[in-house]
Amino acid sequence: MSPMTNSNSPIAATPQTREHAFRHAVAVHEAGRLEEAGALYQTFLQAHPNHPEANHNMGALAVQLNHAVASLPFFTAALDADPTRRQYWLSYIDALIQADQQDVAGQILALAQQQGLQGAEVDELNARVHPDSAEAHFKLGNALHAMQRLDAAATSFQRALQIQPHFAAAHSNLGVTLRDLGRLAEAEASFRSALHFMPDYARAHSHLGATLKDLGRLDEAEASCRRALQINPDLAEAHCNLGAALQQHNQIVEAEACFRRALELNPDFAEAYTNLGAILLDWGRLVEAAVCYQRALDLAPQQAYAQQNSANSFAYLSDYEQVVAKSNAAQQCDPDDPMLWEQRLYTFSYHPDLSAQEIFNEFVRWGDRFPEPVVDFSRHDRTPGRRLRIGFVSPDFRRHTSRFYFWPMFENHDHAVVEMFAYSNVVLEDDATPKFKTMFDHWRHIRGMPDHDVARMIRDDRIDILVDGCNHMRDDRLGVFALKPAPVQATWLGAAWTTGLKAVDYVLFDNYIAPAGTLTRESIVRLPKC
Repeated sequence: MSPMTNSNSPIAATPQTREHAFRHAVAVHEAGRLEEAGALYQTFLQAHPNHPEANHNMGALAVQLNHAVASLPFFTAALDADPTRRQYWLSYIDALIQADQQDVAGQILALAQQQGLQGAEVDELNARVHPDSAEAHFKLGNALHAMQRLDAAATSFQRALQIQPHFAAAHSNLGVTLRDLGRLAEAEASFRSALHFMPDYARAHSHLGATLKDLGRLDEAEASCRRALQINPDLAEAHCNLGAALQQHNQIVEAEACFRRALELNPDFAEAYTNLGAILLDWGRLVEAAVCYQRALDLAPQQAYAQQNSANSFAYLSDYEQVVAKSNAAQQCDPDDPMLWEQRLYTFSYHPDLSAQEIFNEFVRWGDRFPEPVVDFSRHDRTPGRRLRIGFVSPDFRRHTSRFYFWPMFENHDHAVVEMFAYSNVVLEDDATPKFKTMFDHWRHIRGMPDHDVARMIRDDRIDILVDGCNHMRDDRLGVFALKPAPVQATWLGAAWTTGLKAVDYVLFDNYIAPAGTLTRESIVRLPKC
């Protein structure tokens, strides 16, 4: 096409018509009509050869058409016209890599970084320019983790370790990522690898302690955090992780001291404020707890646990308007976290202004997050009169009020008729736990195990009936029930209402807890007595 330069040209006539012509080319480009868009950009650039955005878009279109070499002059022109545009640098470097000009790409990337270009996209380009650089993949992993792109971050750290197996920081940061993904056993292995190569790596000891706490190995968790503090007494995160382990171990006074020390070392440590608030909430110091949570949110507005714990504190203060607002904010931050849902449903259950139907709908909304499990029990043993295999799942096989209901039933099972399996999610076993163990034929410890692994264990145990004894209370394992590992599943005790799961068949109530009209997703089985 010849350039449109006469005074009657729709491009050259006025700034308004020029802008209209350019936006038309952009619209055609976005519609995927690439050849037509290319012709429009070329015509526009003949009249306005230094237009930065048109040059950039023409370069991007050439890349889309697999003409990376042809795109380079356009990206150069865009940068010459406006070197302040971040995207122009990114697009140019990406095109150089695709044009197999890695050396030039590396030089341009270094120049861009000197001028302040940074971020995950920059780190990704750096890893592509230097595919054999462990440091480049490590930096990319860190950037992806900060963006919560956890699977991609794990891949980057693993690539760094393929190149440099002794890279202790990459082992540790991979561990952090795996822990965030809930892959606790793998996270533990990564931290131990980091410490194998760097025994005095304080942060790795601290992160290992946090992971061991999640796995329910509290003595080991405490030892790891204390080792971190021996190496670096001023490591705030180690004080916070030690406090979390002590809190689980029911050493609350010591835990509070750890959180307060963490805040002395780092007054902007949002997680420490959240953890301190949880202790104050348990102690009934509700206003102080609310202040801690608000401080955490001032520092980290997207911290979901601070939002939900703040909702909990307002529930105890009977400010239920705040409960809903804070809980909704937590959901926006992390819509899939099971503990946030557990606390949300618990607080909503006592909401004085919501109808039973509205509260029930929240339980159903939670349950609908889980896909319909694909199961096949056609080969399950259906021999009449054989000994039934019944499993009970609970975090409360300990000195908990539930034991007054558990013990009479467990003690009166006929073990000639029923083979009893315990799936214990107990955080801290106590003097009541040994008595529980005598009541079961088989004892399985599932604390810290992923739901899929627990479900596989239950299937391998060939359980006939699986009973939840927690519902939406602290440390529930309803995620296991959502996978339908047993042909018959029921819930009993705990929060004493519906689970909201389609995969749970029955709820065990009595006539007092479940009068006519009670809303449940499960079928109600009314026991003859409480």
